[in-house]
Amino acid sequence: MKRLTELYVKGQSMLKDEKGQTMVEYGLLLTLVALILAAVLSTMELGIGRAFANITAKFPLS
Repeated sequence: MKRLTELYVKGQSMLKDEKGQTMVEYGLLLTLVALILAAVLSTMELGIGRAFANITAKFPLS
């Protein structure tokens, strides 16, 4: 019974430890930002390509 109580107390203290939880939250936030950035850049890709094509078309190649 004493061993069971020790395991319960150790489990409860591990659940209250938030060091790893914070790192997971930072990782999830970073992943979310990366996905949003990828989505925005992929939708802007065509417009950016056209803008550079227009700029280069204005300069004659020698």
